[in-house]
Amino acid sequence: MRFQESICRALIFGLFLLFGQFSFAKVIDIIEERIPYDIENPEITATLEFDRVNPSTERAWLEVILREPSTSEAKKAEVKKIQRQIPGLGYDLVSKEIVFLASSGKVITCANVVESAVFLTKSKFIQMTDNCKLRVTKLEESEQDSGTIVDDTYTNHYDKVAVVEFSVIER
Repeated sequence: MRFQESICRALIFGLFLLFGQFSFAKVIDIIEERIPYDIENPEITATLEFDRVNPSTERAWLEVILREPSTSEAKKAEVKKIQRQIPGLGYDLVSKEIVFLASSGKVITCANVVESAVFLTKSKFIQMTDNCKLRVTKLEESEQDSGTIVDDTYTNHYDKVAVVEFSVIER
């Protein structure tokens, strides 16, 4: 009997330790940006970026990169970078982090800016944290409920739209 009780206690203690390590997270802010594009079937990526030239401005933004699929090596693929400001997103000069000021007033770290030195050059790259997520989806014309209608005098048609979802998670 005592052996079974000790096993039960050990099991309960183990479960307590296991679930004590995890903090339950909740999504506190979701911001959706619609980016119209005219490149045929592009590869679309999204990242956070900051003012590398003058970091003291403490500005940060969402950057969406539209890249034309490469058809041949002779032809250079077209690349478009689109920047969008997200309210509450900024760069902390002291901690070298891209942060988000939530509506609750809590400051959430979205990305760390890491410096890397190779030979005589220094470069900075952005390392996303688990606190902020970026998700990119492409909408076809038939899926757009309130897409951008373009009037080219002859016909009305919808632009192709990429939807970037920026979600902030509180842990």
